[in-house]
Amino acid sequence: IAAASLVAVPASPAVATTPRYRFFQFNMCGNVCNEGETAVVQAIRNSIFDFHPHSVSLNEACRSQYRRLLDLLDGSEWEMRGRFAVTRTGVANCGGNEEFGIAVLTRNAITWVRRWSLPSPGDEARKLLCVTTRIGRRATRVCSTHITTGDHPRYQNREIRKVKRIVTPWVENGRPVVLMGDFNVVPTNNKLDRIYSPGHGGGSFGVFQEVDEGPDYCRCGESTLGSRKIDYVFLSAAHWRSLWGNATHSDYSDHDPLRGKAARQG
Repeated sequence: IAAASLVAVPASPAVATTPRYRFFQFNMCGNVCNEGETAVVQAIRNSIFDFHPHSVSLNEACRSQYRRLLDLLDGSEWEMRGRFAVTRTGVANCGGNEEFGIAVLTRNAITWVRRWSLPSPGDEARKLLCVTTRIGRRATRVCSTHITTGDHPRYQNREIRKVKRIVTPWVENGRPVVLMGDFNVVPTNNKLDRIYSPGHGGGSFGVFQEVDEGPDYCRCGESTLGSRKIDYVFLSAAHWRSLWGNATHSDYSDHDPLRGKAARQG
């Protein structure tokens, strides 16, 4: 990978079945760590060319950075489509009155998009952004979110509850779902009980598995911010198998990018 890329580090041994579909979650710290600059965008572009993800979730992105990334991918070997959700406006590091938020990129065409407001404490209008795209032969919902920090645990709980209420019926009605983002809580936090499917320990009662959980369905995974894992690629348990995950490294963010792979179930 070129020097400006988000460098992959050695992964755990892969499962015997080689997964086919690839996912990429990254809190790019676009306005604070990068002050709206586009060097991080070039690094994301290089990582996309290296990994060839079918869908990408970006958190803490300036809209100008998002637009630049789409420009770099336009007409390239791995062109992607995208949608953006604004969570803050007037962010100085994003170019004055520039917008800031989360994004979803997909390899195939986007046929549906929706943005939901989450019950935020006021410092930022937290959102859930979901699109429909084809992954393989199946129409799939791909979502990105960025949950409030641990300074507001009650809002964290309310936001994750709302995310669960929105995405779970899709899975129960047979729709494959990819839910990615910075959840700002570690895997064993009981707020994620409603996301992890039964069998993952704790009081889990959700419908998702996570790419970096390993073969034993643990609520674990490599750290993505310092010593903590708070970034996730959740996949609906009924639709995916042979999961693989790897937290890589970036010189441009305080978060590590998370790569995931999975094969289609059934």
